[in-house]
Amino acid sequence: MKILLLHNRYRQYGGEDTVFDNETRLLEKNGYTVDKILFSNKPPRNILLYLLQPFSMIFSISSFIKLFKHINSFKPDILHIHNIFYTASPSVLWCAYILRVPVVITIHNFRLLCPGALFLKSNETCELCRYKAFPFPGIRYRCFKN
Repeated sequence: MKILLLHNRYRQYGGEDTVFDNETRLLEKNGYTVDKILFSNKPPRNILLYLLQPFSMIFSISSFIKLFKHINSFKPDILHIHNIFYTASPSVLWCAYILRVPVVITIHNFRLLCPGALFLKSNETCELCRYKAFPFPGIRYRCFKN
């Protein structure tokens, strides 16, 4: 079985990165053909790309193209996603759908439902964004990076 692992690394190495690296080694050790595609949250050097970054968090054309090319060359049986926030973006899900590659996602936090990832606001439980199609309360209360 050919498995493509996708991960969006944060600026500092953490628990999600450890799980991703350990899983990669475990799958390879057990005879699976594994390839990785990595994204990074390093800020862009180009001012225009920096200004467009909030929009690319929703759909990143460059991430879509990068995964599209990778899938076409590796031809995986399955895509296992660990983190799409924020450089990879939901565009990678659309790409896999178009190319008919089954997807498994490991959810490491609540980022898909809460911009702050923890359902907290001012150290209190907060679920204002939980049932929203778009997290306007999270924007209003500056839950992600203030």
